[in-house]
Amino acid sequence: DAIKNIEKKKSGTEWTDRDHPNSILALKSLKKMDPPNLENFEFVTDIKKLDHVMLSGVKVTLKPEIYLRNSKNGKVGAIKSHIAKTVTNRLNLDGMQYAANLLKYGFIQNGYEAKQIDNSGCICVDVFESSYNSAPNAYKASAASQVLL
Repeated sequence: DAIKNIEKKKSGTEWTDRDHPNSILALKSLKKMDPPNLENFEFVTDIKKLDHVMLSGVKVTLKPEIYLRNSKNGKVGAIKSHIAKTVTNRLNLDGMQYAANLLKYGFIQNGYEAKQIDNSGCICVDVFESSYNSAPNAYKASAASQVLL
């Protein structure tokens, strides 16, 4: 339905002339993807938003699009999309796992304890790869290793 709605929209600007076909391509890529299992999660809006994390003095923007809560245990999570049409700028599974772990680290920097975060609910989706990965279960004490595991 979203693809049909975009196709019906009238263009008119240089930006929409480029955006509409790219949006359709992105939606078609998502349609091909085997989505993550979210049956134990609910979409929520009452979680403090993740804006960024600080890593070695560098501000890394997070801003996930969707926030989740596990309906069985109350743990939080979030989904962040990566949209890169150029193949060399896409994320492999390790890159998606790193990005998902940044979400986990963002929750920790926002005051959550690791035990309050659902690793399987911290998800990075690479739209044009039609793939995703979650934060790993391994977790160490230093900030750098928290992100890289």
